[in-house]
Amino acid sequence: MRWFVVFGSLAISVHSVGFASDPPRTIKPVVVWTGIDSKQPKDSFARCCSAKEWQAIWDAHCGQQTPSDGPSCLDVNFDSYMVIAVFRRTSRIRVGEIIEEMDCVRLRYHPWGDQLVFVPPSDGSNNVKIWEAGRGELDPDKPYLLSFVFVVLPRANKAFIIEEDVQDWIGKSPVWKEKAKFPALTQK
Repeated sequence: MRWFVVFGSLAISVHSVGFASDPPRTIKPVVVWTGIDSKQPKDSFARCCSAKEWQAIWDAHCGQQTPSDGPSCLDVNFDSYMVIAVFRRTSRIRVGEIIEEMDCVRLRYHPWGDQLVFVPPSDGSNNVKIWEAGRGELDPDKPYLLSFVFVVLPRANKAFIIEEDVQDWIGKSPVWKEKAKFPALTQK
């Protein structure tokens, strides 16, 4: 009888461990806003958990020196939500998945495009035209505008990791590379 109690207790404790490691769950974003015309001067990543942080990111995106220079940023209830911002030198950015794990949340994105075509001049001059997939003709006399994505998500106090798909081959499984990591937030 004693062995039955020991094995029964062992089975219950092993079964309980299974609940502690719940599988990751997919998070559906509230809003995903993407484009190819950010005036942010360099690649960057941000997690905005306050109106002040969000305003600073928005101002950099719009190229504003002061908040009164251009359009105001979207209102976000930061008690319930947060904004993730990605600025990259790529043709476009597509959010792949957002996964909540036991100790962190992961946002995975795919850069899209980056294929260049050089078109020789038809008039005999040396003026080669450069076309980028997803963007059109590139003018070397104008600044290159970065692509951006803003993702509004339910607020999570866990660590936040942003990963990029760096797979070079079309049709192959993604290869995720960590691009940014933000520590867990302290509880309010």
